[in-house]
Amino acid sequence: MTFNTTTGVYTPAAGATNAATGQVIQSAVWNTVHADFGNALTSLGTLVLPGNSNAAWTNFTPSVTSQGGTITTVGTVAGRFYQLGKATFVEMLASITTNGSGSLAVVFGLPTIALGTIKSGIAIWGREDGVTGSILMANQSTIGAGSIAITDGSNRYPGQNGAVIRVGGTYESA
Repeated sequence: MTFNTTTGVYTPAAGATNAATGQVIQSAVWNTVHADFGNALTSLGTLVLPGNSNAAWTNFTPSVTSQGGTITTVGTVAGRFYQLGKATFVEMLASITTNGSGSLAVVFGLPTIALGTIKSGIAIWGREDGVTGSILMANQSTIGAGSIAITDGSNRYPGQNGAVIRVGGTYESA
């Protein structure tokens, strides 16, 4: 099967057959099926569904603080998100240059308000890449619908001088 990046149409190889029926698949049939799905495939690797108004990743700059104390110097901060209906896919990064008195959890602002309060089972996980390599997890039960608290896998504060906090995952938007 080949994909024409100009027309956005997949074409079966010559003589391709349906494994179940043994019938030869005609390009016209395939293209009709493609059109019937509202030309959902717009380019190789990109799926755009009808009714999805935010069909591309959007960059944003999340707020980064600590749940206790104060982080003295936050370095690089970046984020991006993608919405599919109420499902929000998010990736965030923050480097902590100087931790200061930061404690309890590193708190990231979310790009959209979460539906209600997400409990400990939130599907946002990550890794500390600068110092320890610790696995990170998100919790929102004590933070509120607009933020998540990040701790390591043992519920300890992951921030310290030189820490790089990377997290990503999914939550339901309000």
